[in-house]
Amino acid sequence: MELRQVEYFLKVVETGNFLHAAEDLYISQSSLSKQIMALEKELDCSLFDRSKRKVVLTPAGETFLGYAREFMRTYQAMLSGMAQYKSTPTLTIVAIPVIAQYGIPAYLARFQQAYPMFQCVLIEREASAVLSALNNHYCDLALLRDNYLL
Repeated sequence: MELRQVEYFLKVVETGNFLHAAEDLYISQSSLSKQIMALEKELDCSLFDRSKRKVVLTPAGETFLGYAREFMRTYQAMLSGMAQYKSTPTLTIVAIPVIAQYGIPAYLARFQQAYPMFQCVLIEREASAVLSALNNHYCDLALLRDNYLL
């Protein structure tokens, strides 16, 4: 079982919908479904009743929900407790895949040289996922074309 599978499970529960959960997580719906199915396979039980239009938890899913929430609370507490030992601030940038043609990587390299105390993380995603990442505070900076803002 992976941390992201638990996060994905909780997001599906929160949104009540695989498509909306995938959008919030800025991944494809098929990737989300595959991760949930892998989690169900590992647990050897179905967590969601998919026979209706709306996603509904099975009894096993209801039980897992309690454990998943407690797991995430413990995980967040651990991160908070360890934050004081973090030595390098991180700048997370989410961008559309074509940023190389605009020379952005060169600017990022110069930034990294000028400010070595920052760790730069660059993630490439489709435009809709870039906006979702920014709106959901998964990144510090988003780079995309202005025609996606309309």
